[in-house]
Amino acid sequence: DIAKHLSACPARADNHQPSARFAAEQHAALAAHSDQDIYYRTDHHWTSLGAYYGYTALMEAMGLT
Repeated sequence: DIAKHLSACPARADNHQPSARFAAEQHAALAAHSDQDIYYRTDHHWTSLGAYYGYTALMEAMGLT
């Protein structure tokens, strides 16, 4: 469940901390690829592909794209 993994994201935007906007963008980015293997089947960690989608959402939220 993607929402469970994102619930630990702090809702702060200062000092490059993950923001509520980032959490929303990350959730949307991962949900858009829920048919792909973005999490390991027996683990809660992202696969390399899931990490890439999370990274691109973070860069967009930080305005670095």
